[in-house]
Amino acid sequence: MNSSDESQDSTKNSLEEAYRVQIEEAIRKESERRVTEAHDPKEISRLQSLSLVELAKSDDADFVPALMARLGPVRAALDGHGGGIGCY
Repeated sequence: MNSSDESQDSTKNSLEEAYRVQIEEAIRKESERRVTEAHDPKEISRLQSLSLVELAKSDDADFVPALMARLGPVRAALDGHGGGIGCY
């Protein structure tokens, strides 16, 4: 491989990384917007502060909501499609 090919590969990789970072940021912002539109930010914060281990041990009703509060962009996608997490 000559230096021209290496330079093109480097430029391509840099461009791909720049696009990846931009898209990741856009997805993060949009998912945060969707989640805060549909759910109370104070309640999300409360749920995120709870110990999943303790909730699971005590079979607390907040266990699934606490899991959902931690999903970020995945939660936005689940909310958008009527999905969720169920315990059986």
